[in-house]
Amino acid sequence: YMQMQDGQLIRQIGYFKNGKLGHDFRMRNGKNIGLSRMWRSDGTPYIEEYYNGSGEMDGIQKRWHSVHILAREALFKNGRLIFDIRYDKQGNVIQKTGSAK
Repeated sequence: YMQMQDGQLIRQIGYFKNGKLGHDFRMRNGKNIGLSRMWRSDGTPYIEEYYNGSGEMDGIQKRWHSVHILAREALFKNGRLIFDIRYDKQGNVIQKTGSAK
């Protein structure tokens, strides 16, 4: 599914062949805005990202390993990285950048 406005893509939703939701993006002026999400074919989350109205990352960003464990959690404010935590497939912290409160 694609939604166009004034000749520009403003929303795209895609599905896997098995009918499960694959992705959901919103755009403005060629940049992602709001919540952008992707799932794996089994319906589990893969990526969840937030963008402000200018298309900059803003808010909590998450990514999951294929074993359904959180792989990354980061916080951005108007495109500036505040913290970034990376996890291994067992859920252990393997890298930490910035300051998470």
